[in-house]
Amino acid sequence: MKKLMIVASMAILCIHSAAQEEEIRHLVREYVELVPELETPKERTDRRLQLSAALRAFELDEAYPVYYKILEENSDDPKYVRWMMMKFYDTDGSNLASYGRQEALDWARWVLRENKVGFDRVTAIKYLIQKGDERDIELIPSNLPSKRKPLEMRVAGTNVINFFQHPASNSVDWDGCLPSVTNTGPQALYVQAILRQVWNNLEIETDEWEPSRRFRDASKIPSELLTMVVWFDEDGNPVCNVDLSKYGLTMPEIDLPQNVKDEILRRARPNVATASLPSAEDETQRLEAVATLNTPPCRLWLYALIPLFLCAGAGLWFIRKKR
Repeated sequence: MKKLMIVASMAILCIHSAAQEEEIRHLVREYVELVPELETPKERTDRRLQLSAALRAFELDEAYPVYYKILEENSDDPKYVRWMMMKFYDTDGSNLASYGRQEALDWARWVLRENKVGFDRVTAIKYLIQKGDERDIELIPSNLPSKRKPLEMRVAGTNVINFFQHPASNSVDWDGCLPSVTNTGPQALYVQAILRQVWNNLEIETDEWEPSRRFRDASKIPSELLTMVVWFDEDGNPVCNVDLSKYGLTMPEIDLPQNVKDEILRRARPNVATASLPSAEDETQRLEAVATLNTPPCRLWLYALIPLFLCAGAGLWFIRKKR
């Protein structure tokens, strides 16, 4: 009976996974193919917001394998390629704590190599600037030095500050950090927090020739802080190669999500299993978000298999016991 329960549990998980994949496929298909056909801009915007909320309800570890399959099946369709590049950039590239999803990055590299009409090469480049490495420098066209430079700096070990700041914006403001390649991952959160402290402590100066322009001079930040490296010890505590106290700084305290803590420990101690299951609250939120949308009726047969499988399994068990 114990073996039967194990087999039944595995079957239920497989069926749930299949239903989940079908749901993600349905949401992506509607976003890419059906939303553009809606009549008014408001209808399209509202529906995109609904679909995006439903997709965000899935864990990225659940959604990304499905994204890869969809992209492989539709690699000649610019609509799907553009959507996937934007999704990779929005959910992985813009996530400072991400180590970078290697298969998604490989797809971005593929887009640049293919150079097909309609593919979103701009977003692919932006994604590689944020999560790429030395392999990607040559993929960025040489006539785009402003795009190559930040990646070259990251590869060389520099934590690039205020890369996203618009040239016309007030340079007194802080606008984020592109961590070096070495600092890619959760350690980037600590690098950014330290550099933000340094930035905020810089004197606000006035332009001699344009008195209305106020700015902070980034060149006054010590180079060893711009090239600092942060990593995690075996207990998951952040460690830095710079004596922060020399600059009146301390290692920031950051409340990392549990899944990020688990990944840090897994990498620090690869033989220790640290994976955690999603909470009931997370699962409830996911189901509520998905429930707000129209779901394809073809999913129902997947759920119908669960009781049928259990009944069949129970019948086989009774037959074996009777014999």
